[in-house]
Amino acid sequence: MINAGNAAGRKALRCAFDEAAVLIGRHKAGRLLKAARLSGIKGRHLLLLPFANAVARRAESWVSRLPPGAHYVCSGRV
Repeated sequence: MINAGNAAGRKALRCAFDEAAVLIGRHKAGRLLKAARLSGIKGRHLLLLPFANAVARRAESWVSRLPPGAHYVCSGRV
């Protein structure tokens, strides 16, 4: 999902296809999953570095706790 708090993410949705899109933050997405009775809800932000070496993986792991990236993921179990 696109991070509502990220300016680049908001700018990416300036096209006719996404005109009616509503951006929601990671915490609200988690609350919606909980309201849908999912369990084990998890969420993290993604930095999406263009390379996958050990340093980049550590940086992605550390940044997943913070909201600087333009994307995030929320998941839960049915």
